[in-house]
Amino acid sequence: MFTNRPVSYRLVIKEIINGELNTDERPKIIINNTPVERVDITGVVVRKNEYENYGVLVIDDSTETIRAKFFKDTVNQIKHISEGDIVNILGRIGYFNNELHIAADIVRKVDFHSEMLHKINYLKNKDKMHMSKKKDYRKEILNTIKSSNGVKLEELEKVFKDVNVKDIINELMVNGEIYEPEKGVYKVI
Repeated sequence: MFTNRPVSYRLVIKEIINGELNTDERPKIIINNTPVERVDITGVVVRKNEYENYGVLVIDDSTETIRAKFFKDTVNQIKHISEGDIVNILGRIGYFNNELHIAADIVRKVDFHSEMLHKINYLKNKDKMHMSKKKDYRKEILNTIKSSNGVKLEELEKVFKDVNVKDIINELMVNGEIYEPEKGVYKVI
């Protein structure tokens, strides 16, 4: 039977730890207005505790550490895992006794190359996750440029203080939406 699961986001542990925790319904973290319930992480097992119906792996991905918890349905998966192994874990965000953790669904050993691939894919997907925030400012900056007869970069940076205006300007230029008739001044094509 098919179960409808939330999307799993490939993240580094630091983003999970620094995400805004929301425990209204199911525990989740909010990253740039994106609710994240399921995560996909890769890292090194730095500690393992295993009991009959419960187990914990502490995972370090060089950005931070987090506990991955395994319960009676999944605890058998960690029997073949040892401290020092590189693992990939898929699971849900969990929160219990003031501790953020991952309630693991799947764990598998991976090699160093898989860990590097995970980091590369994380960097690719990171841009997509953060795109919604960037696109809002992109439209606002484009509209500001449209409403004038040329805008200086410094003026845009004063208006959009919390945004990397140069990156958005470069994107607009690459897409052929604006041009630079003189250094530091931008107009709509």
